[in-house]
Amino acid sequence: MVTIVLPSLYTAIKLEAGKIFKTLSRIETIQVELPIFHPENQTITFKYKGDNVLITAKKASGTLASGFRYVLKCSDISEIDLSLSVLDLRKLVWQKHPLSEDIYSRKLTRDYIKQSWKEVIKYKSDKTSEQGLRTPQLGALYAIQSHWTVSDEAGIVVLPTGTGKTDTMIATLIASEIDTLLVIVPTDALRNQLARNFCALGVLPTVGIVGEECESPIVGIIEHKFKTKESLNEFLDHCNVIVATMSVMGYQDSNINLVLSKRISHLFIDEAHHTPAETWSKFRMQFENSKTLLFTATPFRNDGKRLDGKIIFNFPLKKAQEMDYFRPIIFKPIREYDLREADRLIAEAAVDQLAKDLAAGYDHILMVRVNKINRANEIYPYYEAHAAYRPVIIHSQIKPASTLKEMINSIISKQHRIIICVDMLGEGFDLPELKIAAFHDTKKSLTITLQLAGRFTRVKPNLGPATFIANIADPEVTEDLEDLYYQDSDWNSLLPDLSYKMSLDQEDFRKFLEGFKGFPDKFPIQSIRNPLSTIIFESPSDKWSPLKYKEGIKSIDSFQYKYADYNKEMELLVVILGKRSTVKWAKVQDFESVDWSIIICYFDKATKLLYL
Repeated sequence: MVTIVLPSLYTAIKLEAGKIFKTLSRIETIQVELPIFHPENQTITFKYKGDNVLITAKKASGTLASGFRYVLKCSDISEIDLSLSVLDLRKLVWQKHPLSEDIYSRKLTRDYIKQSWKEVIKYKSDKTSEQGLRTPQLGALYAIQSHWTVSDEAGIVVLPTGTGKTDTMIATLIASEIDTLLVIVPTDALRNQLARNFCALGVLPTVGIVGEECESPIVGIIEHKFKTKESLNEFLDHCNVIVATMSVMGYQDSNINLVLSKRISHLFIDEAHHTPAETWSKFRMQFENSKTLLFTATPFRNDGKRLDGKIIFNFPLKKAQEMDYFRPIIFKPIREYDLREADRLIAEAAVDQLAKDLAAGYDHILMVRVNKINRANEIYPYYEAHAAYRPVIIHSQIKPASTLKEMINSIISKQHRIIICVDMLGEGFDLPELKIAAFHDTKKSLTITLQLAGRFTRVKPNLGPATFIANIADPEVTEDLEDLYYQDSDWNSLLPDLSYKMSLDQEDFRKFLEGFKGFPDKFPIQSIRNPLSTIIFESPSDKWSPLKYKEGIKSIDSFQYKYADYNKEMELLVVILGKRSTVKWAKVQDFESVDWSIIICYFDKATKLLYL
């Protein structure tokens, strides 16, 4: 018997702003008798569901295909090795399949598909049975259901790289029987990858979380702006799931997004740390009536600002390590103050590590990280000498786009063992073989370093531990990275600890904000940047009366705007006052300005000190 992995079957519709994919048959693994090669017409046949399947390298003629209900097309028949016990045919394309007939395709409407999700999901854990959801996935799924039961607030789900974030999203779609889901991602690569995963339902069918009766969602990919409301509604009428980038959705016409917001029941933001704060806030406000989740591997933004939402599930990095979702990291430091010499030493150590890993049977690839294109050109000669590893430089400015796409495909097919990269191949780039990182330019923050580390610690057969190589004498190392770039630092201990501390800071700040309830939306408490000057008063008592603040402000009635809020748990009072005044350069009443003042009072009961 031979194991054969059959490709999926889908239809694609091209509309004004994007494409819509309908899955008719998902990837399937079957056991068959030994396939037969027919040399006279260069074809292969095997039995499937009582029928013969034909594999041909060219478009089968009417005569040849007439006797078959199933026909698969490949690029070269000689590439199919019949001596293997497992034939992976996922890259082949169905030329003929009974399910492609119109009658079945017409039956698969968005409502029919959603109906097939009703109570279909099985909450199985891979710890209690042979197959099932991973512990962090199951925990996140329960946390999401719990959150949506009691709250409409945006929820943040933190799942470290390798714990199964995408499949958690798909499980949430099915478990919650979501009507219309919009997923926002940072890049085109991640958009296409995520759409494919939703079409296939990820690993859910493989691990027994859903059965054959569970239909795959109809997935739409938005590639361009919609020109009219009619074209948007036509697109939405077909889809259960829509995937788009913020670069497209953030700049849609406001009237288009208004229509979209009324049709979208749920909004997911994937890799939420990428989204610029202003773009996200503006976009999010238009979807206040949609249940919103932010998925991320790290609960902190790339721009240093905090994510907007409540952390409802945070699977610790340390726990991911303990459960083998996160491979160990070996840190190999270089100490060199001459930066040109440091480049040479980093390259030498990295190539040496690659050679050792390949000799040990590990299918590893070396990624060389630099911050700018000119730096990539500077260090390329150090790697160019190792032609056997086919070093290549990749960055987003490579034109035309088709050349960049070809280069990415050659990297995915592992034609290059050394990749010199300028801010690419991050989230959405699925290549677990990336196991060696050579940092010629250090990352500028702990947040970005944590995100990058997750790319190199994924688990897969024939892969060993990750190796990071960097110059610890680099003067560009920031304060929050100093512990990592120390001579004998253990990244396996430090990364989880640093991640945990940053997560605690995020949660503590959230609790602090929840203590304030009285400010209007135009004064979000987290946006206040108060002056640092402070006056300290000593009190004879450990009690104070913050709600009587008006008695302590002279001429308070002269202020037209008065806002105050008191955080009882933190003993913190914030008062914002506004007074209208006419401008000096005109005697027109309509020309007015508002002068704002802020007063912040903190009372320390232990020391009886009031900080003003």
